[in-house]
Formats: sequence, structure tokens, C-alpha cells
Amino acid sequence: MKKSCFKQDGNLVETAFFHIRPFDNSLVDKQNFCWFCVNNTIGDIASTACYAIYSEEGWRMKKVYIMQQVWQFLFCLVLLFAGSSIAQADSLLPSTRWEGYMHYTNSRFGYSIEVPNSFVLIFKPDNADGATFKDNTFNRNLRVYATYFNTAYEDQLKNLHGKVTYSDLQADFYVISWLDQGMIYYKKVYFTKEESAGFILEYPAGQKEMMDEVVSHIAETLIPRWKK
Repeated sequence: MKKSCFKQDGNLVETAFFHIRPFDNSLVDKQNFCWFCVNNTIGDIASTACYAIYSEEGWRMKKVYIMQQVWQFLFCLVLLFAGSSIAQADSLLPSTRWEGYMHYTNSRFGYSIEVPNSFVLIFKPDNADGATFKDNTFNRNLRVYATYFNTAYEDQLKNLHGKVTYSDLQADFYVISWLDQGMIYYKKVYFTKEESAGFILEYPAGQKEMMDEVVSHIAETLIPRWKK
């Protein structure tokens, strides 16, 4: 490309080989275009119009530059939405307070609970209300969940299968434990008028003595979001 692409009087030369566009000072490729300004005077009003004159190669590079900016913008949008999704995912991290436990937090309902390290996450429902953990070595199961309605204590007692061995109803939570086909079930639920959060722990009846401390710890660490 010639260093000079216009005459001294401002007239374009070889215009068949150039694309004329309004001057863009943000361009960094100054080797593939040149620019000129034309002074116009109408009556007492003077104005200056500046233009960029792109060579064929310069215009091609400009289009490449534009497409790069578009793809970078779209990529940033993808990262933004992905980051949003990640931020809303449940968390399961080593407990900072209790050795041998993991701290589970549900992103949808905001409750948290401590889960023994021996339990492995095996299922998460599509409605993201909680999770199911299993200890295969000792045949133990733990399900944590929440709902947008109050699971009535009386209804829970009526619908249980097995023999109720312990029950307790307080102002904002209840506990029910029962025995069914050689398995102990322990359930604790916090509730308000609008929602509830709780867990059900299942383990063999022969493990009751060794599980008493574990059950107490899990129950004590269940914290619904309205208590945080």
C-alpha cells in the first residue's frame, strides 16, 4: 500500500481498491489503511469530516477483528451463565468443625447438615430439594430434603410403617424414630407455615449403640435457612 492514498487537495486516488468508512481511531493496524480530513465551510459554519480508507487487505483484517470481538463477547456470556449455575450448585465440603464429617449445603432451600465421611452421594433429584447418601459398608442410608409446605407431625405418625420407638414435637421441629423389618429410621424435620427441611437416617437395628452419637451429631447440625 502506498504511504499516500490521497492527493494534497483531499481527492481520493485509486478508489477502486479501497473501502471508505468513517474513521475509527481505535484501529491498531495503521499499515493497512490511511485516513484524511476534509474541511467544509458553509457560510460562517466550519466543520471537519475525517474518513478511513481501507485497502482490500485492511478491510479483510477489520472484519476478522470484528468477528473476534463478537466471539469473545459470546464466550464471556457462556462463562457468565456457567458461573451462575456453579454458584447455585449444592456444596459438599470437609467440615471445618468436626473431623470425619462433610458439610452439605442445599442451594435451593439454603439448609445445611453434617454428613459422615463414610457416606457417599448416590442421588440428587431433579427438583434440587436435597440428596441421598449411602454407606455401603454398614448398610446405612441418609436422605436430606426440603419442601415448600409444612409436613404435619400428626400425618407423619399416621403414615409410618413399623413401630414408633420415639417421638417429640416442639414449636418448630419434630423427631420421630421407628423400627421396621430390622431397620431403625430416625427422622427430624424443622418447619414453618411455608416450608420444612429435614432428614431421614436408616441403619440396621444391631448398630444402634454405635450409631447413637452419629445420629445425635447429624440431628444437631441440621440448620434450616431461617435459623442461619
